[in-house]
Amino acid sequence: MKSKPAANTPLAATVKLFGDKPYPVAGIYAPESGARSKLSIEALQTILETPGKCTYILVKCKNSSEASLRLPNELTNNSPANQS
Repeated sequence: MKSKPAANTPLAATVKLFGDKPYPVAGIYAPESGARSKLSIEALQTILETPGKCTYILVKCKNSSEASLRLPNELTNNSPANQS
């Protein structure tokens, strides 16, 4: 089991990102600013023992002028807390 995935790490291989828990590789993401690990919000909340809490969310938009109009509604409408 690897602690850092390499660019050629196969999908579904496991890596240790936090502690001793293995996580399956769903893909490799390495932007110009440096490699990153991506987890679901739920997985990260579980690791950090902070269920239901989120400090911030970064969103990249192709059209920033649209962001202030569409983003609040998209986040509200797609939030699990707002689903019935």
